[in-house]
Amino acid sequence: MKSTKPQAKLNLFSNDPIENLDLKNAFFGSHLITYIGNKRRLLPFLYKAFLDIRKKTGKDKLIILDGFVGSGSTARLLKAFASELHVNDLEDYSETVNRAYLANKSEIDFEKLNEYIVWLNKNKLKLKSKKAGFIEKNYAPKKDNDVQEGERVFYTNTNAKIIDNIRRLIEEIPEPYKNYCLASLIVKSSVHNNTSGVFKGFHKKNGIGHFGGQGENALQRIKQEISLDVPIFSDFECPVYIHKRDTNELVKDKKLPIFDLVYYDPPYNQHPYGSNYFMLNIINEGKPRDIQDGVSGISKEWNKSAYNKRNIAEKAMENLLENTRARFIAISYNDEGIIPIDNFKSILSKHGEWELIDQDYNTYRGSRNLNGRSIKVKELLWILEKNI
Repeated sequence: MKSTKPQAKLNLFSNDPIENLDLKNAFFGSHLITYIGNKRRLLPFLYKAFLDIRKKTGKDKLIILDGFVGSGSTARLLKAFASELHVNDLEDYSETVNRAYLANKSEIDFEKLNEYIVWLNKNKLKLKSKKAGFIEKNYAPKKDNDVQEGERVFYTNTNAKIIDNIRRLIEEIPEPYKNYCLASLIVKSSVHNNTSGVFKGFHKKNGIGHFGGQGENALQRIKQEISLDVPIFSDFECPVYIHKRDTNELVKDKKLPIFDLVYYDPPYNQHPYGSNYFMLNIINEGKPRDIQDGVSGISKEWNKSAYNKRNIAEKAMENLLENTRARFIAISYNDEGIIPIDNFKSILSKHGEWELIDQDYNTYRGSRNLNGRSIKVKELLWILEKNI
């Protein structure tokens, strides 16, 4: 039980591609959902830790589970280490995005995929009807330059039309290409919007929706017309299994293998991803939903996690570790988590020997209630070698 720093060093003379992985490769840093908790900037930190774990196993490749995969940023890194990769998340948009971007390159007909992407972009504003689609009707102003009080301003009117129309056209595309196209739409919809990264609110000026807010910031990102891209894929290949279950229930499934490494990045505060990113689930489903009245128009139905609830998060974590069948469990949890650090240590100690490595990083600045919060947050990676 110790606090330490990752020990792995890059071997510049190694023939092992994992030891000298290029984290600047576009696969690791682009085509990602704009996502709170996205580990993109922490990948070098995680990479060294995973190298240490791999060395301790004595294996070249590992059977791995990412139990809260989210945007998939860490899973993309883990795929390089994997002989078999399992990923899981409750959210529909996460399933779609990771099924696409974690696919094996050798299984894809790129010529056909490119044809579908080009076709969608060419027809994105060839509307079937003058009637406003669901996104345009509920989440964009009728006139971008004359926003009315009470109008939601998540997207420009043009981008809302594009989202609605591309989502309709995607239904005409066969699988697996349909999923690749939908994943690209979800990623682009997460980027080109009038928010700071979550969909619980949009930028305003004097109480009325306004692109870029008071300072009219990031207008190029916000207003840029959405066009789809052909997804990018890993240079590493392995069997990939996509799950969409409660992680605490998933790990009880005896049909799953015993893992060499499990990575957990659970919610650490009271803000559920299901409500923060409800828009991406609406776009993923492509159908009208019952939404709440009020500023954001959040879906009435969204997933809630035990890890967002202070009174049950500790018990959920304890049960998760108890039921996880793995030699090594790596858990990302920062020092603002709702599970107190001493309690976290006690939970880990019940299940084996653990060490703690850490790194400072900038906290998310787009949210409210920042008074009293440090600009820097300490990212904690707990590495448990479990008694199994």
